Amino acid sequence: MKSNRYCIICGKRDFRLIKSIGAYKIYECKTCELAYTDSSKVPMKERREQTNIQYSLPEYKKELKKHTKKFIKILKIIKKFKKTGKLLDVGGGFGLFSKVAKENSKFHVEIIEPNLETYFINKNNIKSHRVKLENFCQNTKRRYDVIVLLDVLEHFENPDKIIEDLKRILKDKGLIVLSLPNYKSIMAYLSKSWAWWMVEDHKYHFSANSISLLMKKHKLKKKYLTTYNSVIDLKKNLDGNFVHLPFPVNKLVKIFILFPFLLIYIIFRPIFWSFELGALSIGVFKKNAKK
Repeated sequence: MKSNRYCIICGKRDFRLIKSIGAYKIYECKTCELAYTDSSKVPMKERREQTNIQYSLPEYKKELKKHTKKFIKILKIIKKFKKTGKLLDVGGGFGLFSKVAKENSKFHVEIIEPNLETYFINKNNIKSHRVKLENFCQNTKRRYDVIVLLDVLEHFENPDKIIEDLKRILKDKGLIVLSLPNYKSIMAYLSKSWAWWMVEDHKYHFSANSISLLMKKHKLKKKYLTTYNSVIDLKKNLDGNFVHLPFPVNKLVKIFILFPFLLIYIIFRPIFWSFELGALSIGVFKKNAKK
């Protein structure tokens, strides 16, 4: 499908429709596997209401152990490449990753969060910037060793410009660390209602390949890229496929189809992840020193 919209990675206008969710349409670049949400058919009033979503702290706290475990995993990955320096947590939400990084590393931690209450951080130990990222990048004279965007890049209208801006405030040999939903995952393929489409909030949808291509465009060298997901998240998403079935048919289907599949997934998940089929991607990309 020829479009008036250009792919922010390759510049082409060759897209295909891959998903419809209500009036929202998701189109994928045939070259780069970068997808975007088209909300042009969504009534403006409805669009405003949906894009002003405020994330719930009480709901977030219900899964505190899960979030903490994820952030510890990401911090361990970062420390394989860099152990000290200035770390900037972009779009840090309630501040849990900043707290984990401060307590479990030697990084000097700062956070940018323009909207949510940074509940978990001690502002005496972690400098907090309550500004939009674009304004921060334009005005700051600081330079950072590590810039972290955890489930953030997909929310921006122009991720290409965001990476360009962040690269300017990244030191030579500094790292950009990304965590993103992977719409090319087994979970996304098999779930009728994949939780991470979030079309009212996610402007773009990335595969592991499109992440690599975007960062390569900005001459950021891939140092690490993996995909993964928990079995619990996979089960929750696949459960949605059977809600329309009457009892006890839905129970029987889960026993004889879902649970055997989950067992197979547990056994072979390292292989699935090696083919970039996990539902979440984590990548580490390095800025080369100027010659």
